[in-house]
Amino acid sequence: MGVVRITLSDAQVGHVLREVAGERGLAGLLYGLGEVRLPGGWERDLDEKQISRSVVRALLVFSVFPADGGALALTSVARRLGFSPSTTHRYANTLVLVGLLVRDPKTRRYSRPTREHRDAG
Repeated sequence: MGVVRITLSDAQVGHVLREVAGERGLAGLLYGLGEVRLPGGWERDLDEKQISRSVVRALLVFSVFPADGGALALTSVARRLGFSPSTTHRYANTLVLVGLLVRDPKTRRYSRPTREHRDAG
């Protein structure tokens, strides 16, 4: 059996992503994403001019949180990544803003949204 390739325009890709994400936006699109792991040697790629250090740092912060919705304190995330607490806080708050993390106001811990969070939103 041969390989079938379908080429979509940028507008078509945008339409597909909007349909998949539905009303839940980026978080809906990424719901169910398992563990996030950056490939080995990613650090040396940060010297490339086409690489955004901020995006990589945000992905690193996101990657620390377990896919099962387990909550973590930002101080432990900062320690694990070697980031300052203020930098980690800034990235975590940005991830909350776009729906990729949630913050428990009582415990002040952050986690990935679970199905319950999605159904309540």
